[in-house]
Amino acid sequence: MNKIWSLYDPKTGLLLGRTISCPDEHLAANVPEGHATVLGRHDHLSQRVDLALLQADDDTAATAWAATCDANRLRRTAGADVKDPPKPGRTAATARHVVDYQPPAPSADHEWNPTAKRWVPNAAAQASANAKAAARARHAELLASQSDDMRRAVLGDKDAARRLMAIEDEVSSLKI
Repeated sequence: MNKIWSLYDPKTGLLLGRTISCPDEHLAANVPEGHATVLGRHDHLSQRVDLALLQADDDTAATAWAATCDANRLRRTAGADVKDPPKPGRTAATARHVVDYQPPAPSADHEWNPTAKRWVPNAAAQASANAKAAARARHAELLASQSDDMRRAVLGDKDAARRLMAIEDEVSSLKI
């Protein structure tokens, strides 16, 4: 059965925004070199893998393995035929290792929205963007309105020429 795995950078814990869908036995063949996986689809813009927690789990597993090996050594000294378990590998990241993350702001014109878990333009930046959009819309409206006056001005209509100059003045004053 296919599972969905999110890719992350094992050096930083940052999720890469890419997923793999495959059965467990095909996972190793589908993970690009230098990448690691965590089961599930995770939000790369507001989450990351906690590498310290992952390392702590590795350390716990290694300590438990060492304690088992020490106990087995004592049993062998007492004559028991006991074999050590295989040394544990790296702990696989699970959903427990995925934590909330606030990436760096894209610019000083952004603020963090904790509900959306995204950077959004601050009020001043949004007002500026709205003003530019309104100016672009007015510019397009003015350019569309001049074709009839251009035709009339070419035919010698002085009022049309004045209207064209007024349109040009307003276009020039727009801050696009």
